[in-house]
Amino acid sequence: MTAVLLLAGVGLFVDETVTDRTRPRLWSGIAVPKQARPTFLAAVPCLAATLALGGLYLSLGPSLASDLSHSHNHLLGGGVPAMLCGTGALAIAALRSWSPRNCMIVGCVSLTAGPALTVAALSIQNAGLFYASTVIAGVGFGVGYLGAFRSLVSLATPEHRGALVSAIYVVAYTAFSLPVVVAGVIDTHIGLRDTATGFCAVLAVLAFTALIATLRTPATAKSAAPPQLPAGLNDLQSS
Repeated sequence: MTAVLLLAGVGLFVDETVTDRTRPRLWSGIAVPKQARPTFLAAVPCLAATLALGGLYLSLGPSLASDLSHSHNHLLGGGVPAMLCGTGALAIAALRSWSPRNCMIVGCVSLTAGPALTVAALSIQNAGLFYASTVIAGVGFGVGYLGAFRSLVSLATPEHRGALVSAIYVVAYTAFSLPVVVAGVIDTHIGLRDTATGFCAVLAVLAFTALIATLRTPATAKSAAPPQLPAGLNDLQSS
């Protein structure tokens, strides 16, 4: 703290080197560039399913694990979101060199199969199947978001990339928060298992819709041109 105060005092005697007094623009807006709109529409169901899945497992996952295993051991409950996020991280590390389209396809398949198996696990009250479905869903949780994000940001020019990323996060965090709030309200009326069953069924349908949309979207979409470097830097880069 003393060093910080001393440096602040020294700064009072240092001449200002910034001559441009233009106020910086911190708001880039929320927009989807024209060339990215078909891919964005195809990626929206994948983004929504991915983040909604994360919201479900972080909020209701521990309670479902305790209910199905008939145990109040918090380790079993905490293992559910840990398995989801851990599997997602490992899947990203393993498939990071894949194309965004292939990542989305694998992610959508996993996001369809995982919640579908969760519905089956809740129907037959099988804790083992529930944990297995969590691992499968975790692959889609990681790779699906990776593929959707990469497929979109590569289509925007540098000056439009901030607005596109803002649009992605609006969709993502709306899907992460709003469905869980609705599920919490419904849970108080129809119960935990029925709420989770309906939630997972909707997620499976949404992920399957994203899979169809991804397969129908042309894979030859051109990425935005990289920014041009000054001639001297281009020479250095080429050398």
